[in-house]
Amino acid sequence: MSRIEPTLVGSFYAALFPLSIGYERLAKIALQVDARLRTGEFLTTREMRDVGHKIDSLFTQVEGIAARRGYTGVKYERPTDVITNAITAILTEFAVTGRYNHLNSLGNPGKVSASVEKLWDEQVMLPIAARHLTARAEQRIAAHAAAIDSAFSATDDIGAIALHHDVNGAFHTGPASMYMRSAFYEKLIPYARMYAFRPGRWLAYTVDQLATEAMSSPNTRGHVPYLIEFFPWLKAPDNYFRSRRHPGK
Repeated sequence: MSRIEPTLVGSFYAALFPLSIGYERLAKIALQVDARLRTGEFLTTREMRDVGHKIDSLFTQVEGIAARRGYTGVKYERPTDVITNAITAILTEFAVTGRYNHLNSLGNPGKVSASVEKLWDEQVMLPIAARHLTARAEQRIAAHAAAIDSAFSATDDIGAIALHHDVNGAFHTGPASMYMRSAFYEKLIPYARMYAFRPGRWLAYTVDQLATEAMSSPNTRGHVPYLIEFFPWLKAPDNYFRSRRHPGK
């Protein structure tokens, strides 16, 4: 999340690859542990293949497991605010339409795409800006952009042309325009990271509870490790997600 850059298509894929794969696998772990607790057997390879890559569907199944097992409290409630739902839908689209079909865009800022990165810009970053970007911060960015533009326009001896295609379809032909977009993203990315990790926190608490049950169940004893040891940072509060550029490190 921290390295997403609005003029670099590849930066979106570099962020969405690990996030979509991580959430898919974490949800599938929940399904497997629940199956073992219920039946004494893990789901077969065929059954797991049938589950597919639809992250929103996987989340719904995990939500059902938590409800059936009586996990109550805020930490076991699936986050369903508008921004988080948009993130879940985008990750689902990214996973289902072929994560690996996007590899040719990595590191290629000139490639135009009309899929997930544009959706992220419109359905995640714009709502975050409306909710969290203050008028004062917006004015500071605009003033700094105007100063950059003025500096490059003040003399004929200095010239700068930037040719970058933005994920929202715009072309940047000067440093001031590129600065404004990047500066807005820099302000908003901590909140994007927070919203993006909220489903992970919910999954972590749910898997933690499942693993705790597995420790005393005759169906799972010796077959399910204490899974929370692999991702304790995911149980962190919102302010941790906002403040840490690399929360898992």
